[in-house]
Amino acid sequence: MFSVVVLSGGRASRLGRDKASTLINGVTMMERIFRTIPNDAQVIVVGEYLLDSDRDVIVTRESPVGAGPLAALTAGVAEIAHDQFLLLAVDMPFVGDIGQRLLELLRDSPTENDAIIPIDSVGNLQPLCAAYRTESVRNALSSVGIVVNGSIKRLLGELHFETLNETDPWMLSDVDTPKDLQDARDHARSTEGARPRSGT
Repeated sequence: MFSVVVLSGGRASRLGRDKASTLINGVTMMERIFRTIPNDAQVIVVGEYLLDSDRDVIVTRESPVGAGPLAALTAGVAEIAHDQFLLLAVDMPFVGDIGQRLLELLRDSPTENDAIIPIDSVGNLQPLCAAYRTESVRNALSSVGIVVNGSIKRLLGELHFETLNETDPWMLSDVDTPKDLQDARDHARSTEGARPRSGT
């Protein structure tokens, strides 16, 4: 068993709209993330949770609201019930099965490894789509100190992690700007076929 922490409370200032409820080919970004999560996983959403679902979900929020991803992660980690967890940002609509692969690698890795973090097709670490050992992250957060408006990079500096190279340019792509959104919608239509739209 494992937990999944979904970060959905970002300000989305560049996109200009709520990310979780934004549609990509007729499916919200939140729903796309949830479709990748096994039914038996503990799910914690940090931020808005708008899905009409029977899934048992813990909803929490960073303090203060809008204090950034490190504060959001801290709020989520406080609710985790399992030794390992997957961290997912709601604005990565094509993550597919990478979460399962990361968790499997973490289970099989030496105990001194605190996390498995993917590297995207252009060479960037993607810590907001990664597998972590819960106790290691809790200890690291204690060492980091103040988490309000803190960068996830501060957390990584306290962890020993391995990386996974992901060559699919879409799997770790995120939606930060209107152009990103249009590109994601075009990609989804080309790979999934057009679906009815129920909103914007």
